[in-house]
Amino acid sequence: TGRLIGEHFDIPLSGILTTFGTDLIVRQNRGETHTISRIDMYSGKPTWEFDFPGNGSIRPSRERKLVEFHPDGKILVREQSTGEVIIKTQVEKQVVPGRFFLHETPTEYVLFSATRKRERAFQSRIGALPQHLQGAPQHKVEGPAYGIDRQTGKLLWSVDIEPQYFAAKQPSQLPFVVLACRSNSDRVNGQLDRPAPKYPIRVLDTRTGRTILATDGETDGENVIRYLSIGDVGEKQAAITFGKTLIHFDYSGKP
Repeated sequence: TGRLIGEHFDIPLSGILTTFGTDLIVRQNRGETHTISRIDMYSGKPTWEFDFPGNGSIRPSRERKLVEFHPDGKILVREQSTGEVIIKTQVEKQVVPGRFFLHETPTEYVLFSATRKRERAFQSRIGALPQHLQGAPQHKVEGPAYGIDRQTGKLLWSVDIEPQYFAAKQPSQLPFVVLACRSNSDRVNGQLDRPAPKYPIRVLDTRTGRTILATDGETDGENVIRYLSIGDVGEKQAAITFGKTLIHFDYSGKP
């Protein structure tokens, strides 16, 4: 109807994580410890709230959950409706706390770290593909990735990811996730040079963390500006179009 239901100037727009009905779920900076709250927009008062480490990372998920990654390695999943923790998993402590990006399937949460590692000599520079992947922004990821059972909270797998790019808008019903980027190197055989860019791709089985397809970037990159993943869950088939390459594969209902 356009009716004003609340006017609360102490809620920072930059701290809004998501909405829940007419309520807002916000993150407020309190110094070393932040506060996560669900704010009733009629009264301006919190329905629930909890403390959260200032250097931790939190993201809303589908199905109205909050996924948290704490610096000490705790991964928590909460109900947005109540703030109640429904999943708690422990992984290794983060050496340098940083952001993470979330991919969801019907059976797993997949968390990609975005913490930059120590620079390596002659490291290639990577960037996003020239076009948004499947219409979504691309995010640089690097370091540990984790697969978590979204029903039990069990840690299913962890793998280390080389610097890559992840697009959040990928088919969630398929049991794989694609990482792809444009890679440029300034050196060939130790000499300064400007070789043609490469387009490395890596496809992970979200059920096991196993790499089911990887290229080192030697793909003909003339028309590599995006990729497209499609599949038929009922037929257990999928395909990835990457530049001029079309990759088909079958998968069973089990890892």
